[in-house]
Amino acid sequence: MSDTDSDEHAEDAGLDAVESAGSAGAASSVAPGAAAVEASDLDTRYGRIKSPRRGRRAWLIGTAVAAIATALGWIVWASLASTDAHLDATDVSHTLRNDERLVDVSWQLSVRPGTATTCIVKALNPDFTVVGWKVVDVPASDREIRVLSTTLRTALPANTGLVDRCWIP
Repeated sequence: MSDTDSDEHAEDAGLDAVESAGSAGAASSVAPGAAAVEASDLDTRYGRIKSPRRGRRAWLIGTAVAAIATALGWIVWASLASTDAHLDATDVSHTLRNDERLVDVSWQLSVRPGTATTCIVKALNPDFTVVGWKVVDVPASDREIRVLSTTLRTALPANTGLVDRCWIP
């Protein structure tokens, strides 16, 4: 028997097995692996790719843990970085003395008793340009709220005076 004869017998045996399975109703006219191949081809064609859920779930959990850790870290840092002293400065009034190029600024300082502060008081012209300013050292006091007054000399006529900011030295 030659090699071609054995190949023909193998093909005949395979065809007989497919025909007998088809006649029994167990298989369709398509080969058994063809349906899976076609579905895979369609998934690839239309961009439906099976992604592992474990990878996505792990990524989401990792992102959530990182966000929570960042938020907790910021809360701890903010609470440790803040000082105990309460500090607030607000404008009360201003009086212009343009003939002498002076501005009297009254302002209210609220700080814990016994805390010395430093503030910057400014005079501005109509264009919001600083035309005079002064650094004012405020000594500690036993009162929490005080109204203070500062006189500023200006380089040009001013139209307002205000307390810019305060800090605890």
